[in-house]
Amino acid sequence: ATTLRLAKDFPNLFMIKEASPNISQYFDILRKKPAGFSLVSGDDEFTLPVTLAGGDGVISVIGQAYPKLFSDMIKLAKESKVKEAYAIHNQLVELIRLIFAEGNPCGVKTVLAEMDIIKNHLRLPLIKASENLQDRIKAEMKNLQN
Repeated sequence: ATTLRLAKDFPNLFMIKEASPNISQYFDILRKKPAGFSLVSGDDEFTLPVTLAGGDGVISVIGQAYPKLFSDMIKLAKESKVKEAYAIHNQLVELIRLIFAEGNPCGVKTVLAEMDIIKNHLRLPLIKASENLQDRIKAEMKNLQN
């Protein structure tokens, strides 16, 4: 509410990255935002419904590991190819949930390490994902490849 009120008075405030776990918050912003004000999703799981409802973009975590797949989903949504976009969303959603299960960035670091893009080394105070979560992420990555 404060951001939207300020956006009406200050034209240099032109965008918000919303990452609320409450999807209603996204829809409230879309409904109440002034002309020219953009909403960017900061939650990968909500990106597709927010894009379809009029959102303007995403700052993605899963997109670091699966940039083509994730951007294809957004492109399909922008082309109103909802069924095709949701097919990709449904492929990714479990992995998205897993990479955030123990907080960011340990989950996506596990994915990127499994892809041999990075080494799975984190500096304190960050820690690796638990062995159990790493195993679950790796299993879901195999499901995604099939």
